[in-house]
Amino acid sequence: MGSPDVLIIGGGIIGLSIARRLAMDGVSVEIFDRQQPGMEASWAAAGMLAPQMEVEGPGPFLDLCLWSRDLYLDFVKGLQEDSGISIPYNAEGMVSIALTEEDETGLRERYAWQKRAGLPVEWLSAPAIRERVPTVTSDLRGGLFFPGHHRLDHRQIIRALLVDLQKRGVKTSWGVAAHSILVQRSKAIGVETSQGSRCVGKVVVAAGSWSSQLQYPNEEIRPKVRPIRGQVVSVEYRGAPFPYSLFSSVGYLVPRSDGQMLLGTTVEEVGYDKSTTVSGIQKILSGAMRLIPSISDCSITEAWAGLRPRSDDFLPVLGASSVENLYFATGHFRNGILLTPATAEILGELIRMGRSSFPIETFQMDRWRRHALASRIAL
Repeated sequence: MGSPDVLIIGGGIIGLSIARRLAMDGVSVEIFDRQQPGMEASWAAAGMLAPQMEVEGPGPFLDLCLWSRDLYLDFVKGLQEDSGISIPYNAEGMVSIALTEEDETGLRERYAWQKRAGLPVEWLSAPAIRERVPTVTSDLRGGLFFPGHHRLDHRQIIRALLVDLQKRGVKTSWGVAAHSILVQRSKAIGVETSQGSRCVGKVVVAAGSWSSQLQYPNEEIRPKVRPIRGQVVSVEYRGAPFPYSLFSSVGYLVPRSDGQMLLGTTVEEVGYDKSTTVSGIQKILSGAMRLIPSISDCSITEAWAGLRPRSDDFLPVLGASSVENLYFATGHFRNGILLTPATAEILGELIRMGRSSFPIETFQMDRWRRHALASRIAL
């Protein structure tokens, strides 16, 4: 077998989905990861698709998040059919709760700009929230209902992607670490790995928080991405069931179809430390009990932490670099699950056709250079 058309560094949900998108169009792909696939930020997530809570106003990032959410139903349906694996998907919506006056002010401002933008959002009084979620605390001031916010079992997506890639004959190499991008005459020609060099047509860096750890031919193309730890606790929920994810300034609660409730999360800049900590878990549980007091009677079934890749401007890094045949799909921070279908479509189009039907200028690697240049001109 000759060299593949595309080599993807990173076996998380983003890398796996890009590999599937390319393979569906007849592109030969090899994907590899330093450990087992999908076991970093992808596995540690909660599976929320919440585009209207992840942005502070209209713009390209909101457009990207909404587009990706809209792609999800067809993405899940196709993946289920191709893999034979069921992927639980819930489209009941999310309730964002105001516990303090400051929370209420922020949510009312969010409500105002989203209504002006024509987005589906509803203001709920405190009694209306308690009617929908009887076990919620009485100490609340109202909140927002987002009917377009969904959730899914992202771990089943990872399992389905692995089955699908195997069926499509995609070469996978797990336990293989990438060290450096091989460049010749300003053109990527392969990757140096822990098992030797891989020659290839095009390279995609989708290594999440580890994307910045590779050796690049120059600092200009090193993605400005760093790890942000998020801890999550899972409990066996025995209270009255409710169909919505709950979000607040003190944390979130995500009910699952198997009776588990995911509680999260922390935002900690601690380098590459994935430890779960007493203080982190205490913070999560305190916030959860403030939202749903009966959580205190639930059994803890699991706790874990993941490292979310955050760029300096909180936006993903998508698209081609100044080095020919080198592409990036990283820096998704809290939105890796949400942005999976859109990222796969964008990278698939760029690699196959040299262009993306979705405008990605805001997310490209050269945005920092453009911003720096604009600042110097302004001075």
